[in-house]
Amino acid sequence: AFTSTSIDATKLSGALPAIDGSALTNMAGSEGFAVGFASAGWQSLSAGTVVPFDNDSGGDRYDDGSNFNTTTSKYTAPTTGVYMFWWFLYTAQTDTDGSFTIVKNGASVDYMQGTDYFMKYSGHSNDFVLHASLHVKVNAGETIYITAASTSDVYTGHSAFGGCRLS
Repeated sequence: AFTSTSIDATKLSGALPAIDGSALTNMAGSEGFAVGFASAGWQSLSAGTVVPFDNDSGGDRYDDGSNFNTTTSKYTAPTTGVYMFWWFLYTAQTDTDGSFTIVKNGASVDYMQGTDYFMKYSGHSNDFVLHASLHVKVNAGETIYITAASTSDVYTGHSAFGGCRLS
């Protein structure tokens, strides 16, 4: 086993080889994205409505690979791999219940054993932020997006969605 005492630094000599990065191909990871909204305000979303993220530029928003469609609010995976997605939604306004889910190619990602939502709030109408992240296998060409799983309010000025391929 390697330990900090298993190498005698006084015995090291010579130049280290140059690394220029030209041989670094087929590396894991991909272009990332972080999107938000073009304007701030409350939106009431009915069940099944895609959360309409429509801004992928300006501030800290970006879409390096042009894989996020600001018209449909869906991300299309450029290659097959394991992806990490994150999102946070400022919600409630006057709702006492609401729920959201992440959708992969038209079906809710089923991490919750048969529920129709990925995250939910219930029992009060205080504003707060729901946030989540997810690692999921996605095939090239599949879409990922966030929907309201029940009638829910979202404040667009404090909500965002993003992700990238990990491997």
